[in-house]
Amino acid sequence: MAWLPSLKYYKLHPDVPSPNFKTEGAACFDVSAFLTGENQLTAYTVDNKKTKFHCKRDTYLQWSSESYKPYINVPYGSRVLVPTGLIFDIPEEYYLKVYTRSSSPLKNGLMLANSTGIIDSDYIHELFLMLTNVHSNRSIRINHLDRLCQVEMRRKQTYNLVETDEKPEQKTDRTGGFGSTDKVSDGIYQPHLIDPKLFEQQTSVFKHKHRIAPK
Repeated sequence: MAWLPSLKYYKLHPDVPSPNFKTEGAACFDVSAFLTGENQLTAYTVDNKKTKFHCKRDTYLQWSSESYKPYINVPYGSRVLVPTGLIFDIPEEYYLKVYTRSSSPLKNGLMLANSTGIIDSDYIHELFLMLTNVHSNRSIRINHLDRLCQVEMRRKQTYNLVETDEKPEQKTDRTGGFGSTDKVSDGIYQPHLIDPKLFEQQTSVFKHKHRIAPK
């Protein structure tokens, strides 16, 4: 059997769920929100004001096993640091990449604010999930122990940063800068993507053909 590297983890509370791979073919392991009634989560509002989100409980559901399960509500546009209760001991030659689970943005509009999180091997503190609500008109509820993100360990590629006095030269047939490849599709130049007059002309023909009235 081939040698496999080990990723050690430390639980800040005995009830923190252990990370695990859900299937034999899983590339990542899941991590969950670990909320307690005492949690005050650091957050930023849609207008970039720092605040605290306090955990709540559905105490009126006293008949349910979920009665006192903590949760938070994340308003639209807000970003919040959700604790996991886990500290990872990452080998020096590796790092962790954190992704949103596919169901979170699809079903709830909840995703990582920085798209992909990078955890360096010298970070030895609790893993927080920096989540944001991208839903257009409602708050999103995050429950205690909700599986929110997935994590993978990757080998680090070391390299040197070297300043040069020579400006880089063109290496391929690319002729533009940012967004320039949008002007070519399957090797065919598409002038309507950059020529406003031609684009306006084609749009007018389309509207006339389909009898679309101007606003």
